[in-house]
Amino acid sequence: FTDWMRGEFITQPEYDLFIEAWSFADVENAESYPKLLTAAGFEILSEEKVGREYAVAGDTQAIEMGLGSLVQRAGGRDAEKIAQYVEAYGKDAHIAALDRDKMDIHFAQGKMELGRFVCRKPA
Repeated sequence: FTDWMRGEFITQPEYDLFIEAWSFADVENAESYPKLLTAAGFEILSEEKVGREYAVAGDTQAIEMGLGSLVQRAGGRDAEKIAQYVEAYGKDAHIAALDRDKMDIHFAQGKMELGRFVCRKPA
């Protein structure tokens, strides 16, 4: 399975905003997650952090869809483009898009990570 994890470089204020924006109660990190898994009786066969690779893959997908890179998307927002987007999709959609872009930035900066685990529970 994969799950979001708190990265090494996120500050507490950034973390608080992140969990509030995504409605998470908390997010584990690379040290705490394996402890929870083994305490629950799982044997960890493999584990890896893939956050930065995830950010690159997301940016590549956006470019392939004609949306531009994260830098182009974030930097290309002027008042007219924002107004057009809000008119077409609503203010909540605009805020959600900003939150998604912020998440991509956090992955690229090592502030958030994506953990990938393969486990089994012995009989």
